Amino acid sequence: MTYLGEGGETTAVVIHLQDQLSRPGVGRAVAVGAQTHGDFGLFRGELAAGTEIAAHFHRAFSESFYILSGEIELWNGAVWSAASSGELVHVPRGGVHGFASPRELQPTF
Repeated sequence: MTYLGEGGETTAVVIHLQDQLSRPGVGRAVAVGAQTHGDFGLFRGELAAGTEIAAHFHRAFSESFYILSGEIELWNGAVWSAASSGELVHVPRGGVHGFASPRELQPTF
């Protein structure tokens, strides 16, 4: 999607802490597609060792995960890939993804 307007728009928003959704065992949905005009989802999470999030996809928005500490495994629909501290995982709209935290270290993203 590209913005084609001549000038900017007054569309910037602040998503306050009380408007972020808690997801038990996974963390917090800082912003979901409904709050970002369908552009993206942003999550602040902590996966306990042994946690797995089943493969799924989103039609309406992309997601990005910046790994603060630890390591996660990303399933992209075909293979598992490791992502660790300082790395970014980006999943475009329609991209199959799932996560696992098989290690003893608890990853934070």
